[in-house]
Amino acid sequence: MKMYRNIVIKGEEIYTPKKKVDNNYFERHFKKFRQDKEAGELMNYFGRNERYFVSEGENTLTMAIDASKKVIEKTKTNPKDIDMILFTSDNPEYALPTNAVKIHQAIGATNAHIVLDINANCIGMLTSLDFACRYAKNNEKIRTILLVGSACFSKITRKDDVVSYPNFSDGSSAVILEAKEENRIRGFIDSNYTTCSDICDKVEYPKCGYSNINKPEILKEDKKMNFIRHDVSYFSDEWKKIMTDMLDENSLRIDDIDHFLFSQFNKEEVKETLEKMEVDLNRHTFVGEKYGYTGVASPMFALNEAIKEEKIKEGSKLMFCSVGVGYTMSTIIYVC
Repeated sequence: MKMYRNIVIKGEEIYTPKKKVDNNYFERHFKKFRQDKEAGELMNYFGRNERYFVSEGENTLTMAIDASKKVIEKTKTNPKDIDMILFTSDNPEYALPTNAVKIHQAIGATNAHIVLDINANCIGMLTSLDFACRYAKNNEKIRTILLVGSACFSKITRKDDVVSYPNFSDGSSAVILEAKEENRIRGFIDSNYTTCSDICDKVEYPKCGYSNINKPEILKEDKKMNFIRHDVSYFSDEWKKIMTDMLDENSLRIDDIDHFLFSQFNKEEVKETLEKMEVDLNRHTFVGEKYGYTGVASPMFALNEAIKEEKIKEGSKLMFCSVGVGYTMSTIIYVC
């Protein structure tokens, strides 16, 4: 009997800070800028209700450690069995050392010798999943992998930005991957990407650039994220294209996909994409109204919710989709 080396998700977990705020909080906040009506309209468009913000002492790293400990406990994984750690964030707590090394120490993963940080902005968790699975498929020494994605937007958004501040959130997601020798193909199947850099100057953090961040003349606001409004109405067409191309390459049809897990940035954008592909909206999970936009972690927030709601079962074919500023898009096919 032919056997296949599959890289599968053993389990997933999320971490949210204790501080929860709702739309009323932001409408009151933006009233002093006379933008409360606009804030309300944008929150409704993006699909928002509640968000979570870190408290003093919390950051992308502390949340990542908490999420990692939760998924280790949930999956009953011995930290000493972890061979590889990938951490991804677009606002990591440290550049030196890697945050993955800090996680390594915090969870006691003494046998994980491949530890690194990845920054692919909001597609980072999918990119990490892609890279880790492809690497482990071709390296039999790697059997257990920890992936962690973390976003802490409350510390980097400007409080006068009516787009980013009321829509972005804080949180972390963690996944344990496991290599298995099985008689059928499942787990990670394939990925697809597209990149166009035409709008790479529309969202920048820090606005001033790291080489200038310690200059005394740099304003506090210029050390934050700069979000210039820009047209992304074509994103649904681009998503449709990379999803369709990947399905064709794997001899699959759109009806073969049981569930879709998108970036949780924009509810209407996801809806538009699925409608263009003639997909029933019940075949996707959106949690942006419950958690806000948790950036790199958001597709796994959707996965966590879909599993809780029993929308996913053994044999289900999943399609993950996300987009990062600049822009770059990714999509992954995964079989449970």
